Order: sequence, then structure tokens, then C-alpha cells
Amino acid sequence: MNKIRFAVTVVLGTILMSGCNTSVNPSDELFARNSHELYTCNSLLIHEKVDRIVEVPLDNKEKVSKNKKLGKIFAEFDKDIPYAMAKFKKHLEYLKNHPRHVQSVLKNASGYIEMIYDEARKNKLPPEVVIIPMIESMYNPNARSPGGQVGMWQFTAQTARNFGLKVAKGIDERKDPKKSTRAAIKYLAYLYKMVDGDLDVAVAAYNAGEGRVRRLYEKGDSSNRHSNYDNVKMPDFTRGYLYHLFAYSNYLQNIDLSNFKMLPTTKKVVKKDIKHTWVSILDFAKHHDKTVREIESREMIIDKKEQDGQVYCDIKFSEDFEGSN
Repeated sequence: MNKIRFAVTVVLGTILMSGCNTSVNPSDELFARNSHELYTCNSLLIHEKVDRIVEVPLDNKEKVSKNKKLGKIFAEFDKDIPYAMAKFKKHLEYLKNHPRHVQSVLKNASGYIEMIYDEARKNKLPPEVVIIPMIESMYNPNARSPGGQVGMWQFTAQTARNFGLKVAKGIDERKDPKKSTRAAIKYLAYLYKMVDGDLDVAVAAYNAGEGRVRRLYEKGDSSNRHSNYDNVKMPDFTRGYLYHLFAYSNYLQNIDLSNFKMLPTTKKVVKKDIKHTWVSILDFAKHHDKTVREIESREMIIDKKEQDGQVYCDIKFSEDFEGSN
């Protein structure tokens, strides 16, 4: 508290010394007044409005609306599916025979599909990219593979860093659905452009790595999307990856979502709470990445209470504090 008093005293002295200036900024007056008041406080109780994310039940109308939106996205998938491929049929039959698996995937995915779809459209990518996290992680933001890939999009640490995500001790943005989606779409757009708009090859490259892309073009007519991948020279796991993509695409185009009961029954909403914290103005400013001056230049109500020779100041901001956590 002594450090704060010293800082406030220095600032107040600066303001008083510049008092000969006839034009006074209102924020300077607030800062001077607040600093003078706060200088007399031994302890500060700060009240601020903070955002808290809570889950609330979805009503039936919202569920129907959600299902319709997903149905419209699935309806945009390419209908030119290579039915002749036996292994593709095998994957499709699996989905048809395991509806609970699909239900579980869609339950996880329903909160993110529209976001991914919007990002894909911005970057001129086909809507089928929403299927990729279904194959990669079942839309689990915290998924971690034995090979070290993390998040919905199963980024390696290096690829994540290459596309702007922070991966370091104490922080891993691969787990952030929004940030990782922006990075993944950026990566897919880069691959999509590299292979002249062939989504299948771009997806295969996403799975197998850029270095294998040229080999995938050995399939012959690279412009013929959905070629017979049974005869394409590529790793078996990548071929299986494409079969998964085709199977999900076909299955979701024909799924009846009107009574799909496994979608989430809740939604996340932002609720404002009041947070009460005993803290110095300096620490409060640091927490919100602001300067002391920025904090003290805001409208605040300072209620002083004295007890046992100590002055306790109860501080409330007149408006919501911008940038509060």
C-alpha cells in the first residue's frame, strides 16, 4: 500500500504543478479526485461486474431451430459420392448400424458446427470441412492423441505454432475451439489452394502431411474429384480417412434431424455477476492490463468506513468495467 501511496503522491504533485493550465480535462479531474480519496484508504474493497458463463435449458422451439440449421448445412454437402468403393460402403454401413455413435458425435459437434461452417464460407472452403473434427476428435476440444496431437483439430505443436496458435508451458490454444478453428481453416485454405481446389486431396494432405500431396496427384486425373481411391497410391490410414469423410457426408445428408433427441438440452449464456475483491488499485490495474491512471480516471463511488484506526474504502464503478474477467 505504501508503494501505491507514493505513486499517487507523485501523480498528484504533477497534476498540482500543472495547475496553471486553464484547460482541464474531465478525466484529469476524476483522476485527481479519485487519487486524493484513495490515498487515505488503508484497504480497498472493489466491486466489479463480471461475465459468468452458465448453462440454461433449451426450449423445444430452440431445439427445432438448431436442428434445422444443422440440416441446412448437411444438405450442402457434395452429393457426388463414389458408391463404387467397397471400403467406403463399409464405413457407411458402420454409421448406419451405430446411430448412438453418430448421436454422440453430433451432441459434441452441435455447439461448434455453425462456427466452423461460417469460417469455411469466409475462406471459400466447401462445407464438408465441418466433418473433419468428427473424424479427428469427435469434436472434443480437449482430445489428446498418443502422438501428441491436441484439440478438436488434432494439431501437432509445430503446425499449431505455424498457424498462429500459442503452445507453451501453461498455455495450449489448440484446446480453444474458436482459435484452433481459425487456425485449422487457415491451414485447410492454404492446402486447398495448393491442390487447385481439390478438397479430397487437401483433406488427405491435412491428415498425412503436405509432403505427400504430390504423390496423391499420381492418381491420374487430379481434377476428377472422388476418384476411385481404392487404386490411389497413398497411406492406408489416409485412404481410410477419406472413406470416413465420404461416409459421414452421405450419412448426414440423409439423416432426419426433426426428432433428433440427442442434441444438447442446454445452451451457454453470459450472466453478469458482482465480484467483490480486497485488492490494491495497482494489482487491479495489472489484472486488467490497464494503468492505474486508466482505472482512477473512471467514474467510481468511494464509500469510506473507519474501524480500529483503519480506513476501509468500498469502491464501486459507475459503469461496467471494460475488459473485466
